[in-house]
Amino acid sequence: MPEAIATLVALGALAAVSTAHDETAPLAYVGSPAVARFVDDAMRHYDGPVLRLAQERGRSAACLWQDSCAMAVVAGPIGDRVLARGVVATWLATEAVALVTHPANDLAGLSLAEFEALRRGELTDWADLGAPPRPLRWLEVQDGDVRCEEALLQRLADDPDAIGLVGAGMLASAPPLQVLALDGAKPEVGADDYALQRDLFLLTKGEPPPTLAAFVAWTRTVAGQALVEARFLGLE
Repeated sequence: MPEAIATLVALGALAAVSTAHDETAPLAYVGSPAVARFVDDAMRHYDGPVLRLAQERGRSAACLWQDSCAMAVVAGPIGDRVLARGVVATWLATEAVALVTHPANDLAGLSLAEFEALRRGELTDWADLGAPPRPLRWLEVQDGDVRCEEALLQRLADDPDAIGLVGAGMLASAPPLQVLALDGAKPEVGADDYALQRDLFLLTKGEPPPTLAAFVAWTRTVAGQALVEARFLGLE
């Protein structure tokens, strides 16, 4: 995978689970809607030790070393500084990353070379992609005006001059958008040859407590992977 593509895995869909709870209270987690939908699916099928989860807003896995959460689900790679804090990373799934633009845009797709030039900032006008000339705005979650992928999706839906990247798992609940092909391929679930992908990891500070350990192990079983593969790419 080209280095420019490998950097995509830092886009960052995050989820965290609070440790401040009693046995009857749900563990609070924060993260992307794609992760939330997987968690909802899992909770309907998981038959291990009792584990209740409730979604909250937020995007930082720093809660692990601040001792305010027990688990995080993040898009990798996981940096050495994080691992040096005693964080244990378990691979969960691989998610396609979609290249999207305004629904009125009639651009069908880009070549890999065009995409790499776009991310390097070498293409700044739609004329560079064969469209009528107008400023081209590149957006992704690191953009200071876009704090999460939900906001990014709405921004792309509202701005006819914008183009950007979102996790393909977000598209099911997105406003209308034009999803672009990359070298002729679309980011479909199960398309393991699609070029833009990011890995999702379950993180814990040290070894997880027993209830979370059981859940983490379950995600790697046949039943757990069936749910993973419904939204992402699994172990196979």
